[in-house]
Parts: sequence; structure tokens; C-alpha cells
Amino acid sequence: MEVSLTDDKYVLAFPYDPKLIEFCKNLQQARYNPKERHWTATRNVPNAIDLHAQGFYSDSEMLDRRPARTSGTDGFHWSLKCDPYQHQRDFEQWATHRARALLAADMGTGKTLMALQWLAVHGVFPERVLVVCPTSLIHNWVAEIRKFCGIEAIGVVGSPLKRIELARRPGLHVINYEYFAINQTIRQEFEGKRAMILDESHKIKNPQAHRSKILHESGTAVPYVLLLTGTPVSQGAQDYYSQFKVVEPKLLGSSFTAFKARYCEQEAVRGAPPGVKKIVGYKRLDELNKLIAPFTHTIRKSECLDLPKKVYTQRFVELGVDQRNFYNKLKREMAAWINGDETKEPVTAANVLTRLLRLSQVAQGFVSTGEEIDNKVAIHKFESNPKLDCLGEILDEMPEGESFVIMCRFRQDIDNVSGLLEKRGIKGYVIDGRTPMERRQECVDDFQAGRVQALVGQIQVAGLGLNMTRAEKMIFFSNDYSLVNRLQAEDRIHRIGATGDHCLYIDITAINTVDEHVTEALTSKREVAEYLTVMRQHVLED
Repeated sequence: MEVSLTDDKYVLAFPYDPKLIEFCKNLQQARYNPKERHWTATRNVPNAIDLHAQGFYSDSEMLDRRPARTSGTDGFHWSLKCDPYQHQRDFEQWATHRARALLAADMGTGKTLMALQWLAVHGVFPERVLVVCPTSLIHNWVAEIRKFCGIEAIGVVGSPLKRIELARRPGLHVINYEYFAINQTIRQEFEGKRAMILDESHKIKNPQAHRSKILHESGTAVPYVLLLTGTPVSQGAQDYYSQFKVVEPKLLGSSFTAFKARYCEQEAVRGAPPGVKKIVGYKRLDELNKLIAPFTHTIRKSECLDLPKKVYTQRFVELGVDQRNFYNKLKREMAAWINGDETKEPVTAANVLTRLLRLSQVAQGFVSTGEEIDNKVAIHKFESNPKLDCLGEILDEMPEGESFVIMCRFRQDIDNVSGLLEKRGIKGYVIDGRTPMERRQECVDDFQAGRVQALVGQIQVAGLGLNMTRAEKMIFFSNDYSLVNRLQAEDRIHRIGATGDHCLYIDITAINTVDEHVTEALTSKREVAEYLTVMRQHVLED
């Protein structure tokens, strides 16, 4: 290959060679000139490094502009207080010339440390860094940054006035998605930042959401952007569009409509307004993957860590008589709606899932009445709760003092499980939406240190970012319908630091209920929505 340069471009000429063509395509702003039969690419540091690494060219002027590996500004030096795993060292090398990227790493592979490595290789001073993450992870980020490099990050939490005060303090700031999106004043306080890390970036996968639009705009205002997620795609290829609008705004097209037209098969939704379509398949995925490949680094646990094997088992229970009668009554009402006897709302996936929610509640031993008492939704409890009885049997089978985690969907489940543990004298903590943010990490720290035997977590809250590797057993007392939430929850015990030979997941499942279909979908790594046809058949059965 012959490489020459102009003031702002590299010019690459060579005989036909598929490997060199592929190499050129991966350079930033690469273009082929068919008339001149050569490629051009922007003259910048990342491209200079890529060319130099392949032995094609050495642009000393550009290479001299590379930031020192661990040096920041004002004499600051990043010092990471741990020995990275090989997959983390590989990422560090890849990240050296990736100022804007998406790290798609399985949960438990150490994404926080790799994000700090990314900051180090680009020499970004901590005071110029903003981390945006789910609310439940703010304190986790603060603790991990302190652990890995001894820096006291600033978690922007509290009242509006307190958050403004914290945002004005010099330092590495961590804030949640929701507050960053709704508060323009707080965003203005962060305008001097040079690096933005978006943790659990699948939170912005909906390009129409206000939160996503704000991050699209904010991401283009900083030179360094890193997205972190274990599940970049949960529903389908359409999840890439909004995330890459932050990484490289024009990469996947100017509009979501155009993206879907090129890469998605669509069809009209029965009962929905004209023009409303659902995605039923995909096309040109090879082209899509080639576009995002230069900006994406993927890490799978099976390829990089010697972690315990995941083992799944179920414990089955029969509903009590009063539960079964009420469950069948709800089934008949839902069947009438599906068959068109009720026409108030269309039979869409979202509406089906909403109605299935009540069936799930009945399987758990309670149901919301719809009435409010003392500003709380009234709950009807059935005379018996076979799931709670089954949990008691599982606890009887455990070795005395063994640590374990119980995951639940509903707060009523958490209250029932907590009451059972208290009766048995088992010391444990609850982590749900009622648990203050700062308290959640303290609960996990006590659990990891063996000061308590059990953690009872709400899947949507405790399933993110917390390290529970002391446990080798996780009991799912109930499941929500999100595959992402299920995988996140499972990996609280299946991650770096796990020492057993296997991680055991026990689902307590009510026979001949929606429970069976939800568990089957989630444990086979499929979205519950994909099983709607099966669930609707369950409802229509006599």
C-alpha cells in the first residue's frame, strides 16, 4: 500500500486486495474515489495509529499528539490499584485510538474498570469527566472509582439545591439519567466536561424518548464518549440506532424512520391507528454490523473468564383453591377481550402484558383490588400462599448459615419473603425502591462480608450494578417480563469474584399459570413478548 498525505487527509493506493479494502473501510471518514482508484481518510490521531500499527505509514506529527498513557492535565496521573485481567488489557489497547466507542461487555466482566482504563489512555483529567447512569448505580460508581483509583467521585444526589451545589464542586461527577435529562440547569453546570460515560446505555435505546434526545445532543458536545452495556440489543437491531446516535451521530442515518426502512421488516398492527407498524424481522444485517464494528468492542464472559457454570432448576407449586378460582375467572375475562367481546382497547402486545400482570399477581398469592386505602392500593391476599410455603422448604434444605439471594418482582412479595425470614431468625436486608440509594451499597457490603446471610431484592432495583458474589444460590420468587432485568439480576452472583463451581438459580413456578411461560421464556434467554402467542393460547384454553 502506498500512503501519502495532504493537509487534512491520507491518500491510500494499492492493487485490488479484499483485506486492504476492509482495512480502509474501518478508517475514520474513509471514502473511495472510483475515478482516481484510491481511498482517502481523515488525517487524525486514530487513523495515524491504525496505519502505524499495520506498518503502512508513520505520521510522526500526528503520533506525537497522542496523550500519554496515564497522564492527564495539571500533572494528574491515573493510577489503577489492581491487576487487570487479560480481556481488560486487550480492551485498553483497543481503546487507545477509540475516542468514541461502545463497550458491549457481559455483566460481571468489569466494565467500570475498563471505563477508567479508557479515560487513562486518553489522558482525560477526572474533573472533566461525567458519568451518567441509572439512579441505583450512582453510589456503586462512587465506591468503584474509590476502590480502583483512590479518587473521591461526586454523586450528584439529593434536593435540587443540593445537586446544584454538588455539580459546582470540582471533580468527577456521577448523575442519573432522569435528572440529567429533565434539568437544563444541571446540564449547563457540566458544559465544560470533555468525556462522558453512559452506563447501561440501553436506557437510551428509544430514540423518541426525551432522555435519549437530550443525550444525543449532549454526546455530540464532548470529544470523548464511551457507552457501556451488557445488553446493547434486547428487542432487536433497532436498539442500536439511538445508542450510536451518541457515539457517531450520522453513522446509521439521520432518522429512525429511514433506519427502520433499510434494516427492519415491518407490518401494520391490528387495531392500531393507520401508519403504526411493528418490526417482525431484519435485513441487511451484515451491512449494519460492518458500520458499527469499528466503534464496538464486545466481551463475552464465556471467552474471557473462568466463571462458575450457570445451573437452572424449578420448584413447582399448585395454586390454592381460592387462587385457582380467581385465576380462572380472570382468564375467562381476558379470553373474552382477546376474542373481541370487549372492544374498548386494541389487542396489542403492551395491552396483553398489562392484563397478564394481574394473572401473575394471583399466582403470587395476592391481587390488587384497584381501591385506595390511606393513599395505598388495597391488596387482597388469598388464604394460602403455596409459593411462600415452597420457599420455606428450600430454606430448610440449605446448609446452616449459607448465603443466598432472593429476587422478587412485587413489593408485596418482598414483604411476604421478609416476614418469612424474620420468623425463621434469618438475618437479611431488603433492597427495593424504598431503600435509600446510599443504603443499598452498605447492605451489599455487609452481605459480602458475611455479616448478614440473605439479601431480598426487587429485580428492577437490586439487579443493577451490585456485587453479590458471596452467594452461590439465587431464588426467583417472582419474575418480571424483561429479559434484560433477568440477565442483570442473574449476574449479581455470576461475575468476577465468584468462587464456587456453579451458580444455582431456582425459579418457584405455579403450575398451569402464566408463571410457566414467563420462566420458560427468560431461562431460554428470550423476551417474554416473543412468547405472547403461547400465553394467549394459555388464556384461551378452557
